[in-house]
Amino acid sequence: MSLVSVRRCPDYKQERIDRVISACLADVKAEELFQPGDTVLLKANILGARQPEEAVTTHPEIIAALARWFLRRGAKVLVGDSSGGVARSGARGNTDRAMEISGIAAAATGAGATLVNFDAGTSTFVFGGLEWEKVLVAQPVLDADLVVSVPKLKTHGLTLMTAGIKNMFGIVPGAVKAQCHRIAPGIDQFCQGLVDVFAASGTNLTVLDAVEAMEGEGPSAGRVIRRELVLASRDTVALDAAACHLAGCSPGRVRTTVFAAQRGLGNMDFQLSGDEVEVMPFKLPLTGMTGPLSARVSGPFFALLRHLPDIDRETCVNCNLCVTSCPVDALVAGNPTPGLRAAKCIHCYCCHELCPHRAIELVPVNPRLVSVVDWVRNRRRTRR
Repeated sequence: MSLVSVRRCPDYKQERIDRVISACLADVKAEELFQPGDTVLLKANILGARQPEEAVTTHPEIIAALARWFLRRGAKVLVGDSSGGVARSGARGNTDRAMEISGIAAAATGAGATLVNFDAGTSTFVFGGLEWEKVLVAQPVLDADLVVSVPKLKTHGLTLMTAGIKNMFGIVPGAVKAQCHRIAPGIDQFCQGLVDVFAASGTNLTVLDAVEAMEGEGPSAGRVIRRELVLASRDTVALDAAACHLAGCSPGRVRTTVFAAQRGLGNMDFQLSGDEVEVMPFKLPLTGMTGPLSARVSGPFFALLRHLPDIDRETCVNCNLCVTSCPVDALVAGNPTPGLRAAKCIHCYCCHELCPHRAIELVPVNPRLVSVVDWVRNRRRTRR
């Protein structure tokens, strides 16, 4: 059983965040993980160019507090990520802008840390994955003495929930992430690939920002909710399991958590330490209701449970980020909005995840059938 620190934190005020971060890291004895002079890399969740209050990215005050904590103890601190999507001007500019708009660039440098754009430097192939035989990893991750995953707690249309394990997908630079989706189009395939990346990262510590979280159609188009928690653990699998539990979602439904535990990368059994907190059920994404089921059971019936992107003409600004980021070219440039070649869609939902204007809705291929499945699931949940 692995220890997971959980601390109440009602807001992002600097003094309070500093105190909570210190308590969490003391709970898990984080000082045992590094020496003065070591390089500590904070891997933030910087999905896209979104403001902190949208709860799409790790809050900058969490990053700043962690940076200050490690710097005070003599470490050299790096803050890095590769954002989602491929901009027309190139992935490097995409990540730079996301770091700036999210407030993480100013927070990191203001605290005394060094900002690292994983798309801008060198990368190295790490071999030995289960789904992806080789994984391209940003070199600063491999060079760091301590890698800390610093995710935001959110629901996710493909993986159901996203926390520490899924966050490490950002160590894969630029457009290579889209290639990963193309190579592993199934949910279970992709989740095994995410565990390959997590294993390659060598993550030793995870600190989860759940002060403000996201429910519903996450990881970018859901509803912001106040969960008012910060979690930390030296076992990322245990932290992800604890986060799911506290969000009212069985950890066994989240394939990344299950697969990582099966591969000996952590423990799904956890012991909470710190403050006493209650379970607060999150609204799960509609795709998450049926996605894991259709991923594990083959046949034409379950293919009918899939969802397809639908672009709102009034909201779409025709920026074509969805087109350039689609791993299989299922979306094509058009006027007034991009068009969809449904037969090519692999249901990775990258377009929905990356749209900066929330112009893409995921609609079921068979609405009536999905409604029946959701009704049955809700009825079972009510009976429990």
